[in-house]
Amino acid sequence: MGSRPLRRDRRDTYGRATAYGVPVERIKPYPVITEPDHHDHYDQPDAAGWRTAHHADGPESACIDCTEPIPEEDTPLPLDGSSETR
Repeated sequence: MGSRPLRRDRRDTYGRATAYGVPVERIKPYPVITEPDHHDHYDQPDAAGWRTAHHADGPESACIDCTEPIPEEDTPLPLDGSSETR
């Protein structure tokens, strides 16, 4: 019973990665260390499988190209019990 949600999470992660064209092994399910103030973007692989990396300023979590938007209905409500979203 404990592994069912984990399998669903993996399936959801794989589906999102496939939809956005992101290699599944690049997805981090949790922050590993303090997020650096820069990250890399990669070109599509060439015929030999090599990718060109491009340095991008700013943390990966703030990059609109690297993150998935959160749908409005998934936005949590405030903890004070009010129904207004921020």
